[in-house]
Amino acid sequence: MDNINLDEMRLVSLSQEGDVDSFERLIEAHKQRVYNIALRMVKNRDDAFDVSQEVFIRVYKSIGKFGGKSSFSTWIYRITVNCCLDHLKKEGRYKYITDAGEDSPGAGVIENLRAEETPESVMEKSIKRDEIKKALDLLESDFRAAVILRDIQGFSYDEISRITNANIGTVKSRISRGRRRLREIYQELERRGDMNEM
Repeated sequence: MDNINLDEMRLVSLSQEGDVDSFERLIEAHKQRVYNIALRMVKNRDDAFDVSQEVFIRVYKSIGKFGGKSSFSTWIYRITVNCCLDHLKKEGRYKYITDAGEDSPGAGVIENLRAEETPESVMEKSIKRDEIKKALDLLESDFRAAVILRDIQGFSYDEISRITNANIGTVKSRISRGRRRLREIYQELERRGDMNEM
């Protein structure tokens, strides 16, 4: 086990004993990624901030029950996704996606959203990236969560399975179908000329 995980486990243990400083260090280590996931899912900065605060409140209230069956990071990101879905349900913007249908290879469109650009490619890709974000905003909630976790946040299939509490087959199906649906939305928006109007 690496030093990061050992340090995280120590902070979790101290937090469970009521050490506020250790809890704040845990939150500090994960708050940006929690916010980024929330922002991609709820699509509004104020709502993403509110969701993030709800995540931290839930983590604080539940940390005593955290048993270490998964890593703390997996646990907090699962709470993040659940808080996002709860928010979307309250807003009437949540759509549940069934997992019937064939699994197909990803379209690869979302790769333009990855944070791996070199300085030379940032300007070239920035417009395209903004357009893909607009298409991502229209993607159904379960697909959006899976694609965000895989293609933007870089989680493995196994990590996404644990975060979303879904089996690997379901995760792969959602990612594959989400990528395909994202490309369809993107192409439709391009055909309609809606990219610059959204």
